Amino acid sequence: MKESKLKTGFFVMGALIAAAVLFWTGVSFAGVEAILTDDTYTSSSLPNTPLGAKETLILQQVLGPTGSGGLGESPSPPSPTLQRVFLKFDLLTVLPPGTVSGDVVKATLKLFVRSVTTAGNYNVFAVKSPWDEATLTHNNSQPPVFLYELSPEAGSPATIALLHLNEYVTFNLTALVQDWLRAPGDPLLILNHGIVLVPAGGSTLWAEFDSKENRATSHDPVLEIVLAGGGEGGGAGEMGPTGPTGPTGPTGPTGPTGPTGAGAPGPTGPTGPGGGATGPTGPTGASGAAGPTGPTGPTGAASIVPGPTGPTGPKGDTGVAGPTGPTGPAGGGSGGGASVIGGGLHSKLPTSATPTYIALFHHFVTEGDLNNYEGAKMAMPSEGLVSNLYVILSGAPGAGNSYIFTVMKNGSPETAVECTVSGSNTECHDTTGSVCFEQGDSIAIKSVGVSGPAAQSMRFTASFTAQSCP
Repeated sequence: MKESKLKTGFFVMGALIAAAVLFWTGVSFAGVEAILTDDTYTSSSLPNTPLGAKETLILQQVLGPTGSGGLGESPSPPSPTLQRVFLKFDLLTVLPPGTVSGDVVKATLKLFVRSVTTAGNYNVFAVKSPWDEATLTHNNSQPPVFLYELSPEAGSPATIALLHLNEYVTFNLTALVQDWLRAPGDPLLILNHGIVLVPAGGSTLWAEFDSKENRATSHDPVLEIVLAGGGEGGGAGEMGPTGPTGPTGPTGPTGPTGPTGAGAPGPTGPTGPGGGATGPTGPTGASGAAGPTGPTGPTGAASIVPGPTGPTGPKGDTGVAGPTGPTGPAGGGSGGGASVIGGGLHSKLPTSATPTYIALFHHFVTEGDLNNYEGAKMAMPSEGLVSNLYVILSGAPGAGNSYIFTVMKNGSPETAVECTVSGSNTECHDTTGSVCFEQGDSIAIKSVGVSGPAAQSMRFTASFTAQSCP
């Protein structure tokens, strides 16, 4: 108890000394959050598509067959699959008038990791060209038209690990924010066009952050700025009333089960008393007297012993063949019958007229491959006929809108197996069209939105009958 009181006394004394230092030196600190004006990502798989309206920001690099994605320290050389994250913040609206570079004590970027499939490293670069999230794409954000600082910010490369899932990761941007606030004419001045996050050269990475468009979590990217200001420190004012209790946050995930206690198990208790004792076996009774022997039956007649078997006679001539019987009725089978193939898309279908391709058997297709037949196609293991296409949506497209679904063979051209879900309907089928696939042909289902239908998930089935193609 005495030790606890001493520790408490030292803590209180330390707090009072720290408060006195701040008071007498006249140092005060203020923190602000910059306003996030633009956030987006670009994808080499969708080189001309702006992605600023997405609810997530994907940072990804898939390396080539030689093991190097080819980025090095540069933010833009080509990679087999490359997705970069762009962020832009407004500082002047939230900073006090007259704030200069030297007022910035610390600036920290915070990103909420919504998903991380592959851990890896990334670099942060200052952007030197104007951009906005509504128009930025992979192709229009490349040098020499679109410029970056040649060297990444201090602290690069940073790491995103699997254990960062559902947590914030941070990056120190103090030096860059100070350069954004330098006076005109200062050789270190950098105009504020935001930053870009780029997977580091030679590092595979797949991570997903929440964007400001995500209304489910509101975990927007944040830039926190701590300022230091002069002036005499005033005395401490009276403590204000306690504010109302905030709403209860969502229940966190269940923690892992703790280890089993070290205590030894208790001794086994004594066996309780059983039922009554089993009585003794009674004595064996005496054997009964043997019955009288029955009379002997009459003797049977003497058997006649057959003579020996004679030799086998010679083989006779083959007789005339009888007439062939009638042919039986044909069986009801059709070469083994038809099999069922199917699949679907758990995420929402894109609502634009850009084709979306869905793989069989609910095979996972990354968001960047939804518009790419090559990313969804699967090879047919045997020759046969595909027909009887049935499609079910999770909801209706809406009045005047529709989705068109087509069986694709080898990417192009479209086959005759097709059906359309429109208006208030949620299903369609085609029981007349068919297409024959040879062994090794590729197959996928193409979806096209007409007039901006409501985004829905889908699933499909079709018949596959093994037979030779004409």
